[in-house]
Amino acid sequence: MDFDVLVVGGGFAGLSAATALSEQGKKVLLLEKKPHLGGRAYSFIDSKTGHEIDNGQHLFIGAYAETRQFLARIGSSPLLRFEEKINLHFKDSSGKSDHLSAPSLFSAPIDFAWGVFNLKGLSLKEKISAGKVFQEIKKFKVNPDYSGKIERLTVRQWLESLGQSLSIQKRLWEPLAIGILNENAQTASALGLAQALEKILSGTPKNASRLGYSQVGLSSLYAKQAENYIQKRQGLVLYSSKISSIIYQDGRACGVVCDDGRTFQGLHILLTLPPWDLKRLNVPDYLKTGLESFATSPIIGLSLWLDRPITPNQATGLINTQFHWAFNKNLIWSLPGKTQYLALVISAAHAELKKEPQEIFEIAKKELTVFPEFKKAKIIHWRLIKEPFATPSPKPGLEEMRPFPGEVSPGLIIAGDWTRTGLPATIESAVLSGHKAAQIALRS
Repeated sequence: MDFDVLVVGGGFAGLSAATALSEQGKKVLLLEKKPHLGGRAYSFIDSKTGHEIDNGQHLFIGAYAETRQFLARIGSSPLLRFEEKINLHFKDSSGKSDHLSAPSLFSAPIDFAWGVFNLKGLSLKEKISAGKVFQEIKKFKVNPDYSGKIERLTVRQWLESLGQSLSIQKRLWEPLAIGILNENAQTASALGLAQALEKILSGTPKNASRLGYSQVGLSSLYAKQAENYIQKRQGLVLYSSKISSIIYQDGRACGVVCDDGRTFQGLHILLTLPPWDLKRLNVPDYLKTGLESFATSPIIGLSLWLDRPITPNQATGLINTQFHWAFNKNLIWSLPGKTQYLALVISAAHAELKKEPQEIFEIAKKELTVFPEFKKAKIIHWRLIKEPFATPSPKPGLEEMRPFPGEVSPGLIIAGDWTRTGLPATIESAVLSGHKAAQIALRS
């Protein structure tokens, strides 16, 4: 069977590209090396509880225009719910609570500023100082060249240059930064945080700053729907199909070879692999050189089932702890019953990655005592997931090594969250790159 485009990789980038091409009548073959779709954002069924477990809790924001377009295309929009207002809870290691909340009365910048001003754990001086960050984002928005200066600074250095105290960094900016960038403030470039904040504070659409939650596991949100969409339009999705090399003819990419010897041909080859997989292929030398610059940052997720609720809040940021976030899946998924299913996350889990699951579990038990009800609760079941290659580590200097999504040699197109989309490596970046890559294939 002849195909117009071979798409390699079945994550958000590959599926958004493949469905966009299918929508325009192109015959697509999608090759995925794993026995399931989802790339680095998927879910599976826990055999003991019957619940879906995401390989890492992912959040969406109202400003994710490309992601919302992709989900609308495959009919999954009703499965994504956005909060009506800014609503984030925090607890520090001593058990003190705080709440970032604002009514949805104004545009995103005003709502967010209102929420910051009402935080209890910050002094008036610190709240006023947050305005400097808002001003910097405006400067960043109107002068894209200014991003070069920000990119050379770490998040910590950038915030310090804007007069942000260590307290406001720890209680506000760093929980946001590590959640967005999956890297520590002392390591990550400030550019990704600035890019994300610009999106959040843009005010377009009106709910740009609102958090969105999938009402089902990640795979149930988009994987099967995207596969059905492709196959109903003369396309094909093949699992367990890892490619080992690219076929070139007269200098043009025209096919791929799989590990098992199968070959497939197409007018375009669209690779959505992460850099650490892409560099193993026979891609152009200039691209391969840049791929060597990408290091990875891990995520650890702990799913925990308790015999009673310990928090009524959907999402709680944890401050001065090893775990960074606690998500209440009962509320997010509207689960019935008196038990509680929590999803705990350690972002940038470089040190924890080497620890045994039991040791990490003991850390969680200690840190969950910030919720008073936890001391009365009984743990029914727990399961730990380590994702060593969760995201690229966005260190200063990496931005210039990120190639733009598009054609890197005749017939060969790349996409992925790690490409230079004007965003950090997020779901929105992945989908944006997939849509851009599809447009290039269509024009060609």
